[in-house]
Amino acid sequence: MSPVRTRLLLAPVALALLQAGCTGGTRPPSPADSPLGVTFVDRAAEAGLDFRHTDGSSGSYFIVETLASGVLLLDFDEDGDLDIYLINGRPLPPSAEGNAKHSNALYRNAGDGTFRDVTAEMGIPGTGFGGGGVAGDYDGDGDLDIYICQYGPDVLYRNEGKAGGYRFTDVTARAGANDPRFSAGAAFFDMDRDGDLDLYVTNYCREDFKSPRKCGEGAVVRYCAPSTYEPEGDSLFMNRGDGTFEDITGSSGIAAMTDGRGMGVVATDFDRDGWMDIFVANDASENFLLRNLGNRKFEDVGLSSGVALSASGDENGNMGVDVADFNRDGRLDIFVTTYQKQLNALYRSEAKGIYNDVAMAHGLGETCLPMVSWGTKFFDFDNDGWLDLFIANGHLEDAIEKYDQSSTYLQERQLFRNLGGGMLKEVSAQAGPAFQARHSSRGAAFGDLDNDGDVDIVVSNSRGTPSLLRNEGGNRKSWILIELAGKRNRHGIGALVKVTAGGVSQIAEQHSGASYCSMNDLRLHFGLGDAALAESVEVEWPEGLRETFENLTARKVHRLVEGTGRPADRPWF
Repeated sequence: MSPVRTRLLLAPVALALLQAGCTGGTRPPSPADSPLGVTFVDRAAEAGLDFRHTDGSSGSYFIVETLASGVLLLDFDEDGDLDIYLINGRPLPPSAEGNAKHSNALYRNAGDGTFRDVTAEMGIPGTGFGGGGVAGDYDGDGDLDIYICQYGPDVLYRNEGKAGGYRFTDVTARAGANDPRFSAGAAFFDMDRDGDLDLYVTNYCREDFKSPRKCGEGAVVRYCAPSTYEPEGDSLFMNRGDGTFEDITGSSGIAAMTDGRGMGVVATDFDRDGWMDIFVANDASENFLLRNLGNRKFEDVGLSSGVALSASGDENGNMGVDVADFNRDGRLDIFVTTYQKQLNALYRSEAKGIYNDVAMAHGLGETCLPMVSWGTKFFDFDNDGWLDLFIANGHLEDAIEKYDQSSTYLQERQLFRNLGGGMLKEVSAQAGPAFQARHSSRGAAFGDLDNDGDVDIVVSNSRGTPSLLRNEGGNRKSWILIELAGKRNRHGIGALVKVTAGGVSQIAEQHSGASYCSMNDLRLHFGLGDAALAESVEVEWPEGLRETFENLTARKVHRLVEGTGRPADRPWF
């Protein structure tokens, strides 16, 4: 996320790309009938998303302003429809009055394409300047709770479930997971395979509101580089299984690691040893790949595995992250979004815990250099069985055009189509009007909001209203949604699912927290091409059980219950 640094020299290959036409200019409008067979249309206004984001900016140029904010997709009321939780900033410097003046927003899905603001009714406004957040069933009662990362302290809301009208209760003090620092992202995961969700929180830097920092580019005032701020260490909270957490940042080895400026985070079993590891995208410092040693201790293997630095050996301004098998070789790869004049990183797994940054080789170098990239995900927008890629962009310097003509403050989103074998081609200009609009975007969350079989996108836009990118036409091909129901880990966080349909196999891992400080639909979506059913769905449950569900009908949501070997579909599908 690094603002323009003193060192702006590009690697020769990157400079050549920039000179070859890598610009932030407006793309031509999409034709009425998209050649992709899919069109994305922003339906936020007609859906009732009247939320407006504030980053707290007042001319003091606090770096806190630049990070906000993430978005969560979750079915908080268990009715089968995805709801939307939008995190908001607050006026800065922080004050009780300012914190109360603005609110996060929870929108309940009415099931007819519209959403209703139920924030006050459900009691979940947030308590401070929000960065990101995550949802997970930390107390094992079956419904999703919400953890919000803030400019200290963070807040944990417990979902009271059906008996409590799905209202939320602030249990931060009682639960003991109230990180007091400047937190950005979080991930729920089961680090010790005991069935209880533990919590990893990324922290960014130390901000002194009494001494605002302003940097300049000639006569133009801008934000100071992240490298001028002292980084904070991350936090790890162990779930005791009684509704409370223990801070084990010290005993786990996390505290002893060199501090990074933590942003996006995802829990993934990268080495497939059965223990969930952690990847952290750090801004202007090395990324972490924290290998779980199986004894509630972690070691950072980011440098030795090849994911700590860029392909050219630089510490990039890293923001968002996704983990997926983009080339269908049966191994999970890592994608990381970065700052302007830096290539986004695509770390392809080469087996045995080693990665190779192949972004250029797979088509991601041509149009990314002017962009500041944040929320992201590999997802199959047209259900052809190959994972495509979305990137939300937006500069943090609102006066960037005054001193750098290679970029703009408001930027377009990007969509890359997987041509097969993992080769990606940008098709943003063909993807519909939602990809022509410009915003300063941050978080992005992905899920099937209307249960029609294709993946929609919600994007948080700094200083603006959110975008709801409705996927129209993506369900022409076949699909399947997998909803996991675990015995203790109730949503199967950390499970690995392998779907085989028409003789083609795909894998996906269940994540609670990813993208840029956001939360995606916990139902795993697979495009099946022309297949009428999935011959087999193999699940590696987080606590070790492996089982196979056979002959699952396509174009349907299947609820897979741990230990039963058969689906138990919910009644509304």
